[in-house]
Parts: sequence; structure tokens; C-alpha cells
Amino acid sequence: RASKWARHALDDMHVGEEPTLDAEVWHQTLEERTKGWLEEPCSHEELVDKLGHLYTISKRFGVRQSGGVRAIDDFSVSFVDVAFGSLEGLAFGGVDKLAVLFRTILESLKEDRFVVVLLPDGTKLEGVLHQELRVQE
Repeated sequence: RASKWARHALDDMHVGEEPTLDAEVWHQTLEERTKGWLEEPCSHEELVDKLGHLYTISKRFGVRQSGGVRAIDDFSVSFVDVAFGSLEGLAFGGVDKLAVLFRTILESLKEDRFVVVLLPDGTKLEGVLHQELRVQE
């Protein structure tokens, strides 16, 4: 039911008021399609053929930031953003403790990609930095 309601809500939405912003978001969307992150635009009938009647769509809009335009996928109307919940969370204890955490992480990274963390109880955690992460100056 929610997906059907969300589709009707999105049908009523119009293009943004800044054509250049919309054009940049469209350009980024096409780039993401080229990279294989997205599929071609589909009609309602094509989506029903591929996915059945219970599919969800979300609008996309742009936000100007210092580095250019950032494309935002708005999952609030389609309820995708409330589809996941976690009973666990992280409590960092404030800005001071976060600063100590970040400093500890930076000090734990060695130039050879080896990571060593000494815990307060004397436990030593060791390992190699994941291959997708980089140590940069």
C-alpha cells in the first residue's frame, strides 16, 4: 500500500525551480547509469513486468555545495529510509572523546599499512589496513 501511495505522491511532484541544478543532477544520474550503478529509466509498465506491483520509486534532487552539486535520493516519501532499524548503536561520549578516538586511529596507522592499537587493559590489537583504505599524508 505504501509503495502505491508513494508513486502517486511522486507523480504530483514537479521539476525543480532551478533548471541548471536539475540539469546537473540529470548529468550525474546518467554518469551513474554508465558506471552500472543505475538502470535505464523505466515506465510503470516496465517496472511491473520486472518487479511486480510492489516496487518503490524515490525522487532525486540536487543541493549546491562548495564542491559543486550533490545529487540526493529522497527516500522519505517512498519509506525506504524507515525500512531498516538497528537495536545497536555507538555512543562516543561527546566531542572530546571523538577527538581522542580519531587521534588514536591516526596514530595507530603505520606507513607499511600495519595497524596496532593498544587498549587500556593492555590488550594489543594488530592487523593490516583494508586494501580499499589508503594512508595519506
